[in-house]
Amino acid sequence: MKTTIVTGATGGIGTSVVRRFRDRGDEVIAVGRDPEKLKALDARPVIADLDRPDDIAAALLPVLPEAVDVLVHCAGRMRAGAVGDLPPAAWMDHLTLNLLAPAEVTRCALPALRRSAGHVVFVNFYDGHAVGAGWGPYAASKYGLRALADALRAEEERHGIGVTSVYPACTATE
Repeated sequence: MKTTIVTGATGGIGTSVVRRFRDRGDEVIAVGRDPEKLKALDARPVIADLDRPDDIAAALLPVLPEAVDVLVHCAGRMRAGAVGDLPPAAWMDHLTLNLLAPAEVTRCALPALRRSAGHVVFVNFYDGHAVGAGWGPYAASKYGLRALADALRAEEERHGIGVTSVYPACTATE
């Protein structure tokens, strides 16, 4: 049986990803904030607020198994706003959830991923070449996520870890 971690497990994409991995028989560690939604998933729940990267290790490390086969980063935030109108907090919200949290979850899971020569999947921004008005913080954080994926790929290839970035089109989630 393979072990998969899914962040953002209680959101639209994350819930679907959890179900797909459960359908194939994986043991799934579902990371999310909402205990009730996590209970509804047929998965091992990890309650973690990814908006607080300094707290991620305390929530995740105690439940990590010896080996992890797949880590899927589904958690994300997109709030529209013009660059000239957004305060620093709006930028920090995007950068924290969309970039810092995946970096920290990945750091915590790396030893277990190395043991299984696992795979990390980043759900990214669908438009890698142009940014429309109002998409600045989201796009900046997701472009950073692409750089994180590229760096991780270069650093972890020697450990057999695969890294994939997925670029879905606009998705109607909460």
